[in-house]
Amino acid sequence: MSCDLGVLTILPDWWFDTKQALVPDGEGKLGIGPNTQLYKCSARDACLSNTSAIPMTMYCDENHTGVLCEHCFHRRIDCGRVAGSDEKCVAPGYLQRDEEWMFFAKIARKCERCAAGAAALYNWFITFAASFGVIFVTVALIAMQLHDVKRMLLNMDGVRDGSRANATGPIARLILNWFQATGLLSTIKLVHS
Repeated sequence: MSCDLGVLTILPDWWFDTKQALVPDGEGKLGIGPNTQLYKCSARDACLSNTSAIPMTMYCDENHTGVLCEHCFHRRIDCGRVAGSDEKCVAPGYLQRDEEWMFFAKIARKCERCAAGAAALYNWFITFAASFGVIFVTVALIAMQLHDVKRMLLNMDGVRDGSRANATGPIARLILNWFQATGLLSTIKLVHS
């Protein structure tokens, strides 16, 4: 916090417990005191101070909600927009995805509005194309590996470098790899909470 020019100011992205600040202290004073605990907000520009309230309180930016304004608040487009209305903004259900609702996602520690309409279709297309590309590359790598293993197994009885190949070599390597992997897994400590 800052006390420049005798005015108490909460620095950006900091929060204090407003409920605790509304409880009178030993001297009967309200608001921030020397024992007030300040908390760092992880979301950018989400924790706002209401300096017009006496004593000063904190509130979340309109797209944020939850403890320390950590979560994004999905809402109806017209929610809280009507002058003089004290309407409670109710978050939409999971299947309520029409144009009436606004959805937000955390981008660079700030809740940004998700794309809707044609822009959402573009995002779906990019996601589908990227997913298909990853699946295609993974399947191609597995197929190449299986092809190499098949070729090695077919050539086990052939001659390499003038000497007969050892038929137990690939099998021994597979068994050794299995023992090594099992040994590594035994070193992992699983904690049940």
